[in-house]
Amino acid sequence: MKQIGSGKVREIFELPKNRLLLVATDRISAYDVVFPTPIPGKGKILTQISKFWFHQISFMKHHWREEEETKEFWNSLKEADWLTEEWRKEADLPNRSMLVEKGKVIPFECIVRGYAFGSYLKHHPEVAPMTPFSPPLFTPTTKAVEGHDEKVDFEVMEKELGSSLAHAVRQASLELFEFGKYIARSKGLVLVDTKFEFALDPDGKLMLIDEIFTPDSSRYFLKEDIEKGKMDSSMDKQYFRQYLDSVGFHDGVPPMEIPEEVVKEIQRRYQMVYHRLTSS
Repeated sequence: MKQIGSGKVREIFELPKNRLLLVATDRISAYDVVFPTPIPGKGKILTQISKFWFHQISFMKHHWREEEETKEFWNSLKEADWLTEEWRKEADLPNRSMLVEKGKVIPFECIVRGYAFGSYLKHHPEVAPMTPFSPPLFTPTTKAVEGHDEKVDFEVMEKELGSSLAHAVRQASLELFEFGKYIARSKGLVLVDTKFEFALDPDGKLMLIDEIFTPDSSRYFLKEDIEKGKMDSSMDKQYFRQYLDSVGFHDGVPPMEIPEEVVKEIQRRYQMVYHRLTSS
């Protein structure tokens, strides 16, 4: 096993037989910057939420290889030299990691918006917050290695991927969003928008990858807050972005330590989403 990548949140290790191990750390990023203060338990929450959703999705291929995450597999990693002290603790690594199938990544992030919120409002100030979109909007962006992702028209995506694949990606994104919105509402959550990533498997089949419907990649509100007209209580990373805006953080400013009360509030919101989704 060797490490082949280190993202803003995840460490990526290559395994035999076309497999990867994705290990979610407790790092948090915003505005394309990783901050020095970890959010304890965040990596486990992201992983367990993704596994919850992948487990629900039977209508589309995804990269999680649940059946291969055996006790023997995890035991084989116990002495790996890349394990941190935290990851060596009992059940820590399995709870923050996913064994996945490797694929050829499609170089676009697939944003689906069910409501007007976040960056959409910055570009469309005439639209009232939380105006619903029916059908949802598909607004892809580039997948930048460094710097900001850039919004692109669907025609750009179609030109780069080919018409057939571009339409398949868009259709899959919209179907997934409708599925997620329905499940989330049944759990007392409103799914506002989200980001999907896709790859092609070795046979050229479209495959959902990365994380799915986590508070890092999605915006959630509590259903009861929306009914009360509360629009400042999203249960996701938007809270952290709003904190950064309030203290004047912007491009070019070195990332600072996050105050303890902000760390705890991020934890609370992420835990709320996890418990709502996974409760029976």
